[in-house]
Amino acid sequence: MLMRVMTSGTRATEGASGPRRERQARWVRSLFWAVELSLALNLALGLWPGAAPSTPARAGGATSVTRTFTASDDTWIDDANQTTNYGTATTMSVVKGGTNKRGRSLARFDLLAVPDTATVSVGTLSLTQTATVTGRTLGAHKVTTSWAEGTATWSSPWTTAGGDFNATATGTATTTATPSTLSWTVTTDVSSFVATNSSNFGWLIKDGTEANPQSTVSTFNTDEAVSSKPSLSATFTAVWDSYSDSGRTAQNDSLTAANQEAVYMRGTGFKLGGTYVIAYYDSTGFKACTDNQAAVSGTLDSSCRLVAGSTLAAGTWHAVVFDPSGSAATTYASISETVNKPLADDTFTVNASALVPELPSLLATAVVMALAAAIYTWSTRRPFDRLRTSPLATQGVAS
Repeated sequence: MLMRVMTSGTRATEGASGPRRERQARWVRSLFWAVELSLALNLALGLWPGAAPSTPARAGGATSVTRTFTASDDTWIDDANQTTNYGTATTMSVVKGGTNKRGRSLARFDLLAVPDTATVSVGTLSLTQTATVTGRTLGAHKVTTSWAEGTATWSSPWTTAGGDFNATATGTATTTATPSTLSWTVTTDVSSFVATNSSNFGWLIKDGTEANPQSTVSTFNTDEAVSSKPSLSATFTAVWDSYSDSGRTAQNDSLTAANQEAVYMRGTGFKLGGTYVIAYYDSTGFKACTDNQAAVSGTLDSSCRLVAGSTLAAGTWHAVVFDPSGSAATTYASISETVNKPLADDTFTVNASALVPELPSLLATAVVMALAAAIYTWSTRRPFDRLRTSPLATQGVAS
């Protein structure tokens, strides 16, 4: 009797739960195939290792950088007071008026930060006038002898009194109403100073007609002034390129590789001691990664792993080198030449297929796959196998 009751109860239970179990099994199987389909789509779209890109993974090109430098040395030398030094003065003068009435200004800028292999496209020297006579033509002459603002005078340290400089002015500028900024184009000199830092003695500013007996004076702010100091603006392109391999054996600005994993950079001519900061920005200007490296014998190497993430975007990326005394900007658009101090900029294109999924994402996907497989296996077992072999069921049959 007990056996018949047990059997009847079991059959009733099976009859009632069978459709529900079948619905659960179908739901679990649907979930499993959804996961499988998602993985297949990731592979097809290039979001999984091994996918082939339809377009080049990267293509690059150097981008010019503009930096503005303040004077490291500036003063003026006076024919009327040939042994007097004016290195601490807040202004410097350019005077014409014949012998013993001449005055010449001097300015030098430290360009050691600019890589010595860089190509200089623009160099502009600027001085702010505080008093002048309109219409004077003043020349910027390349100085050929080392000097210092604290010791330079009309008679020292020159081979010829009044300064050692190229007779032909590198650039000229005409005075205007004050206060205003007077600028000289000195690109060729800046290029030579960058290539050979030991030749950088700056410029001497003098009137083109000093022999005029009528004394005329123009004054300019020095670096000791509170504001509007002498400046040198230089636009240059550093040797800073992308490579397809960590050994950097073949520079290539048009690379094709699925899941390239990393962009490898190398630059030459970096002379500063200390640690350079290299930042990589994606196509939206978001900072993808930062690297800190010191140059070895002028060579600067860096790399950034191309990791996929919700905040990273494919497209044109930038690798920017910042001066050791500067810092990496939060975004590419916010880079400031005075605060961040960029020295090199290279662009390269990253396709979505070149972005490698992060390791945690891969592990999470693997776990989901394993779990889905286990659930699927469980859902395909015969219903109530365990109930049929339970001690209670066995006891009922024995009775």
